[in-house]
Amino acid sequence: MKQCIILSIFLLSTIHALAQPAISKQEIINGDTIVWINEEDNYTKKANSNNVKIYVTEDQVVLPSIQGSADPMGNISYIVKRMPFREDYFSNTIISLFTLEEIQYLLHSNHTHPIWIAFSIDTKGEINNIKFFINQDIAYKFSSHDIYRIRNYIKNNFGFKQDPNYKSYNYMLYTLPISKKRISSILKQIIGNMSLDNNSGNERRH
Repeated sequence: MKQCIILSIFLLSTIHALAQPAISKQEIINGDTIVWINEEDNYTKKANSNNVKIYVTEDQVVLPSIQGSADPMGNISYIVKRMPFREDYFSNTIISLFTLEEIQYLLHSNHTHPIWIAFSIDTKGEINNIKFFINQDIAYKFSSHDIYRIRNYIKNNFGFKQDPNYKSYNYMLYTLPISKKRISSILKQIIGNMSLDNNSGNERRH
């Protein structure tokens, strides 16, 4: 009987292990662990493509059950009103954090939305659970250092200060697809600004 129980536990453990997504790469930067996983994720099923999910393990927190007053929409409104950015501003800022070479990689993807970013923001104004989803055809053109740098920028620049009188705890989940059309537009702006800087530098020398 004991052997049957042990065998059952072993089989269940094996099935569970096989069901886990395979970690393709794991690196440590400044004491934080950056994980790369090849998988299809619920966030990006609409993209109809396979993606590499990249995240910092220390940034992944367990969110509490939704709590709040009798007016849960009031809690959502509280977060929305204090978000220090619009979707277009967020997307444009993130694109501009990549190097010109990396932006070219994004544009060479076979998919219209080569990168997605998902995160949670709570009534404390804290951003957590940041995940990057990059299409597999270009994902490994990037490095953990690139992702870690952009993740840190998001955490340090896109939160908000909580109203000390606001007691409720709630959160919202965001998923932002970034299109090649938007990436191309930002690239043109960056190149245009570089041309203006070069021209002004030449004028000063003359």
